[in-house]
Amino acid sequence: MKICMIVYGFYEEDGRVQRIADCLIERGYSVDVISLKQKTKESFNVYNGIRVYKILGREFKERGPINYLLRHLMFFFLSSLKVTQLYLKERYDLIHVHNIPDFLVFTTLIPKLFGAKILLDIHDIIPEFFVQKFSVSENHLTVGILKFIEKISARYSDHVITVTELWEKKLINRGVPEAKCSVIPNVPNLKLFDRHSTYKKTKNSFMVLYHGNLSKQNGIDILIKSLSIVKDSIPSIKLQIIGDQRIANDLGELINELNLAKFINLSDSIPHEEVPKVICHADIGVDPKRGGVYSGETLSVKIMEYMAMGVTAIVSRTKASTYFDDSVVKFFEPENEGDLAQKIIELYKNPQERKMLAINAGNFIKHNNWDKYKIKYWALIDSLCKK
Repeated sequence: MKICMIVYGFYEEDGRVQRIADCLIERGYSVDVISLKQKTKESFNVYNGIRVYKILGREFKERGPINYLLRHLMFFFLSSLKVTQLYLKERYDLIHVHNIPDFLVFTTLIPKLFGAKILLDIHDIIPEFFVQKFSVSENHLTVGILKFIEKISARYSDHVITVTELWEKKLINRGVPEAKCSVIPNVPNLKLFDRHSTYKKTKNSFMVLYHGNLSKQNGIDILIKSLSIVKDSIPSIKLQIIGDQRIANDLGELINELNLAKFINLSDSIPHEEVPKVICHADIGVDPKRGGVYSGETLSVKIMEYMAMGVTAIVSRTKASTYFDDSVVKFFEPENEGDLAQKIIELYKNPQERKMLAINAGNFIKHNNWDKYKIKYWALIDSLCKK
């Protein structure tokens, strides 16, 4: 049985794509991936038996909707050619397409006509993403077009998966048949995120960590501003921010403006398998996400990666954060750097509270990890492929 995945992203950094590809190999499937390329000269590589075809570099100055759309259209065209070429050779049983964009599923037209099953994986719900990214009204014409594309993409696909029950309900309300929609959440692979690993923590500072996407909706500027309040109460504090530095210029300017350079280290993105080594050095992990129609409903896997590694998490109290309670994370009010600063100080002064939150979070992760959900994913893939 053969499966191809298509993703407008970097395979090396996408934990969800890697988890799925690895579990398909474990199940006995052959797996190819079509993705973006990080290194301009590298067009192919093999990771743990997974063949990854890299077809386009990414432009990170996607400031306006037109430029943003053109990059996706270029990837759509190139991946259409590549998946058709590979299909004629490999005869895939299923093609798993990861959004953004939703219309990427239509790259599979030729394979679908010849019988390949199509699975659409909605990492991000695009109409709301567009509203928040480009600051437009929910009644904007483009938002209506995106909802229509979402609907026809789902109808074209044989099945749709998404990452939270919040988004599953929204998709069903917008016309995706309930029987055709499933939730496969973003949860950590405990074989990689293992709190019993032998990584050693640095002891000469109180380290706060953020790793992941540096876009505005993730609220990293709020975290940076909170440090200007915290630094007087915690002289040893260090903030480590890890993410793609091609979109971090505004953050550097904010750090300099607030005279926080000696307290903050900005580091470039790292391969997903390197993330646990970084987390283990942290005293606190923070998810400072903004509220809003998109970011307020996203559930960051980084929170559960902190939990899995035994690191206490401070989490913005958004709509999606209802998956957790006060026994496993420390909440702060979204977009309130003063409240975030206060919560950091409270945890610094109370190591016993950090310890209890970490213990409770570890129990939470025992029931919310990839070993549980990959079984559900296997059952879905096996049924689609008739294995």
